[in-house]
Amino acid sequence: MRFKHRGNLLAPGLACLLLAVADPSSAQECSPDDQSLEGLPIISISIENENIFDPEVPEQNLWIHRMMNLLHIPTRKETIEGMLLVNPEDAYSQKVIEENERLLRAQDYLHDAEIRPEVVCGEGVRLRVVSTDNWTLTGGLSANSTGGETRTSFRLEEANLLGMGIGIKLERETDEDREQNILSFRDSDWFGNRKRLELVLGDNSDGHLYNLDLSRPFLQLDSTDAWAVTLNSRVYETPVYDAGVIVDKVGQDRALFQFSYQWSEGLIDDAVTRWGLGWEMSETDYFATADFPAAAVSESEVTRFPFVTYTYLKENYLQLTNFRFIGVTEDLAIGDNLSLRLGWKDEAFGTTREGIVFGLNYGVGSSLGEQTFAFFDLEVGYETNRNVEGTGNINLGGRMYHYRDPDHAYLVSATLEAARVSEPVDQYLLGGDSGVKGYPVSYQNGDRKVTLSFEKRDYFKWYPLQLFKLGTALFAETGSAWVSGRDPNFIGDVGFGLRVVSTRQSNSKVLHADIAFPLSERDQVDSYQIYIKARAQF
Repeated sequence: MRFKHRGNLLAPGLACLLLAVADPSSAQECSPDDQSLEGLPIISISIENENIFDPEVPEQNLWIHRMMNLLHIPTRKETIEGMLLVNPEDAYSQKVIEENERLLRAQDYLHDAEIRPEVVCGEGVRLRVVSTDNWTLTGGLSANSTGGETRTSFRLEEANLLGMGIGIKLERETDEDREQNILSFRDSDWFGNRKRLELVLGDNSDGHLYNLDLSRPFLQLDSTDAWAVTLNSRVYETPVYDAGVIVDKVGQDRALFQFSYQWSEGLIDDAVTRWGLGWEMSETDYFATADFPAAAVSESEVTRFPFVTYTYLKENYLQLTNFRFIGVTEDLAIGDNLSLRLGWKDEAFGTTREGIVFGLNYGVGSSLGEQTFAFFDLEVGYETNRNVEGTGNINLGGRMYHYRDPDHAYLVSATLEAARVSEPVDQYLLGGDSGVKGYPVSYQNGDRKVTLSFEKRDYFKWYPLQLFKLGTALFAETGSAWVSGRDPNFIGDVGFGLRVVSTRQSNSKVLHADIAFPLSERDQVDSYQIYIKARAQF
């Protein structure tokens, strides 16, 4: 929201004064356009949370809308109040208001949110927080076909239990690797003070998954400190593929503990710098599986090390629609985002392999014009070991979006991934949902991977029952995954698909229904592949 000065402030001020003299009880309110808001004291904050649908809008007053409103428990005012970055008597800051709006819109149980200022002449600003809920009880059965493999799932989830912002989920999934039953719990304000608790309990056909995350994150750019604790235990079997066929399986039993603390001076000149210290320790045991009892098993690994972190964030955001979803306002961070981690493994800490641990993540976006946007991502990880060869990876990704108009867009994306690995399970896969959909799941594998894709997207204005948005995609893809030292063998496909997204549902996924036709090695694969999957974005 941006407000401009209009006219002289003397006349509105005299008008407000005359009203006050004539009737002291009258509201001395000015339009936000009549004076600058920056620095004025915040007098009061009111919260107006609306249900899912507005019955005053005819298109949202059908029986299904009234039924959903009746069955839905609205978000409590206390829940929204707990996410506010401002308090009465604070000085008004447009940057903080915009940041708070982004924070509210990021909550999956809210459909939209806006903070509206109302100026009181000579006194300050009244704020109205206006939000709209999403439907938060979701679930169902699904069967997805991806690259020749069928996956089934059952899910029941409540993303806003009793309107308190608490999420709980029960799911069962079966795919080509395992069957798993998972119970998840999330609370973003656990016992107040904006602490976040996430708990995952999983019982799998090949082991288990237990994970506990407790943290107090940086809630805003101007926050000065944060901490996090992670406990994880996982037992699982990882298949090794060759031309889409499982040729080996390696069992892993891994336990992890990590603690970190970060501090910052807050937002200075539109940028944030954060430093941190932490401690990580893990133990991994490898074992032979029942399917491949004669497989070679690596020695157990124990890793314990302290680490330091550095983060740099540049404040710069865009608002777009029809980007990752359809018909939804999205806040995109395009400023520089750099994070570094450096750790030291030493026998004195009980680690089995001495050396350094290095990690780097960098992302940035750019507006190349009113209708063209580009994004770049870099991830680097490297770990040295005194007695064995070091391991590491580098992943590069780039995407460019061009909007011909609000209903049509083009996307070009490319990725480059390379790794130095010590275990056969550490491999890149290509085919199915891992890229180039015209080929079976894990059709190629190796420690190198390249992909390039082009996509034309069309978004429909049709809005069935004010519940669903639809779009289509035409795509062409190519790529290769191979072992270093060998020549890459590029494969490619073309295809088309339908996209469907529920716009009034928390944790909404985009349904992809695609048919892809391979362009090479057609004598070794089917003439087409059907790809049906719910994904996180378009």
